[in-house]
Amino acid sequence: MSDPSEERLVLPGDLLGTAEEFVPGRGTYEYNGQVYAALLGHPKVDTQNRTVSVQALHEVPHLSEGDTVYARIEEIKSAMLVTNVLSSARTGRTVPGNPEGTVHISKAKDSYVEELGLEFAIGDILKAVVLQGYPTVKLSTQGSEFGVVLGRCTDCHGILSHVSGSQMVCNRCGRREQRKVSKEYGGHKGGPSSDEGAPGESHAEEGHHRGHDRDRDHDRDHDRDHDRRGGDRGRHGRRDRSSHEPGPDDPLDAPSSGENTPAAPPPDPSSG
Repeated sequence: MSDPSEERLVLPGDLLGTAEEFVPGRGTYEYNGQVYAALLGHPKVDTQNRTVSVQALHEVPHLSEGDTVYARIEEIKSAMLVTNVLSSARTGRTVPGNPEGTVHISKAKDSYVEELGLEFAIGDILKAVVLQGYPTVKLSTQGSEFGVVLGRCTDCHGILSHVSGSQMVCNRCGRREQRKVSKEYGGHKGGPSSDEGAPGESHAEEGHHRGHDRDRDHDRDHDRDHDRRGGDRGRHGRRDRSSHEPGPDDPLDAPSSGENTPAAPPPDPSSG
């Protein structure tokens, strides 16, 4: 049995030690007095508490105090922002389930905030720090690193450009607005750029464009089939009058009233 404190990769079911040596920690389990790995990853030993754990190689992101995340504002209340947490700012990995996170007005800015609606708008993408990860997610945007990293115009939904301080201008309609801006706004130091879109939005945008492409392809195929069927009718169908042999019983070839109708013969004088 190798030393679990060695830097190595273990598989689920690998023996890490005995229950007399270690207390089983996260990513391990005990069976018949033996401690085994429950995850694919690297074993970690806490020598002070004599615990052994396994740090997963591909760990599902979970929120802990001090983590930095990107979140989208879904609702603005009088004393609170309600957001959906999109992804980890450190790894870029999506947070499963997009949990709801809140920013209290007292944690929105270093200085006094009179009204959250003057600093943020629904749909803005924030970079925030996690104050609490369980049972509810609480966030903060205090500090120059945190705040809005991608904002949209409240009139036309165009991308906002950062002018200076809290001042923003819409690239589309020229409207000026105000935001609690992160210093990473517009893609600086790893943040999202206005050209790339917001974290967590790229897949939705890609799916939206794919839907348009599918609709366009469907319409094009429909038009092609329509033209092909129309051409067949023109060559062989009954509605192509130029190529149809007129028949006595064909109502399509009956003359309309007043059109190419022969004149009635003159009355016979002998009949009077």
